[in-house]
Amino acid sequence: MTKSTIKFIKDQLERLKFSGKGKLYYAENFEGLALYVGKKKKTYYAHWSRPIIDKITGKVKMEGMRKRLDGFYTISNSMLTDIYKVSRQRKYYALKKLLEAKLIMVHKRKGKNIQCRLVLK
Repeated sequence: MTKSTIKFIKDQLERLKFSGKGKLYYAENFEGLALYVGKKKKTYYAHWSRPIIDKITGKVKMEGMRKRLDGFYTISNSMLTDIYKVSRQRKYYALKKLLEAKLIMVHKRKGKNIQCRLVLK
């Protein structure tokens, strides 16, 4: 996998093609955003670094981290009631409105929390 830095402009992103192996492009104009161009699809990532202390030398190194942005994320009832003070009924109403606007995709499994993801166009 190779890395490069480009400006994230719509027409420039559409021109990016797969060229034999995956390539990670970092955004110049958006801090912490990256795009991986794979064989079948393009995936957005958030990236950051965290300090790690080397135990042998005692020097601080920066370790790069990244997380995929287009995955499905669990929306738990306890998270909504504790952190955001939202009831279960309001959650289902909000999800219904987002589904009608075609802004999210939802996975429902019996007895599990609802998982949803943003639809990136």
